[in-house]
Amino acid sequence: MDFNGGEAFQTGRWDRQISALDTTLRALDMALLSATLWNYSPDNSNRWGDGWNGEDLSIFSRDQTRDRSDVYEGGRALPAVIRPVAWRVAGEPLEMAYDLRTRVFTLRLAPLWPRDAAAPGRPGRARPGWRGG
Repeated sequence: MDFNGGEAFQTGRWDRQISALDTTLRALDMALLSATLWNYSPDNSNRWGDGWNGEDLSIFSRDQTRDRSDVYEGGRALPAVIRPVAWRVAGEPLEMAYDLRTRVFTLRLAPLWPRDAAAPGRPGRARPGWRGG
């Protein structure tokens, strides 16, 4: 998360990190693949990063925490990270996309059984409940 010389640590603006994560996750969606963000380092700091190999990739840092009663506090680039995903579907996925700007998730499926083919499907749409912007 240390882009542009750590600028976001001072400004609180995670635009570059959000863009980078969103680009990666959109590519995975377009390929109908899943992923796991492995790096959550609860002891991350702006000075020492993740405490391993000079890396600073954690989506959380105590240094960004201001209000400990807010579950999202301390998060980094959360608008890109907190997004809907289709875990199980009754059909063959044809398209999956999330528009970060409008916060609209689209999923288009092909029916698995011939009887389902009679009902033309429209893309499903959902908005995540996260309140951030």
